[in-house]
Amino acid sequence: MTTTEVPALGVPASPPLPADLDAVLRRLRLPHIRRHAPEVIATAKAQRWDPAEVPRALLAEEASGRDRASLATRRAAAGSAGPLGPARPSCSRPSGSRQSSRG
Repeated sequence: MTTTEVPALGVPASPPLPADLDAVLRRLRLPHIRRHAPEVIATAKAQRWDPAEVPRALLAEEASGRDRASLATRRAAAGSAGPLGPARPSCSRPSGSRQSSRG
């Protein structure tokens, strides 16, 4: 597919970001904006978005991406395999901590 063809959704293929913009987004450590910017910009041009909608959409993608990344980091740190965390053993006393009432 060339960059002039229109994909099935009716939005033109998104060209890559200019090198200077990519460098700034890398410097500011905005990976999610960098990933979604070409698609959002192409959609904004095709649908004639209000100029304020472009940064709003990109910042929303960055925020949700960071939320997903921090959740994954917290889950990994907790050692959880699923959304509810690891299975925990039932509360039971160690066998040596019981005192016998017999004497």
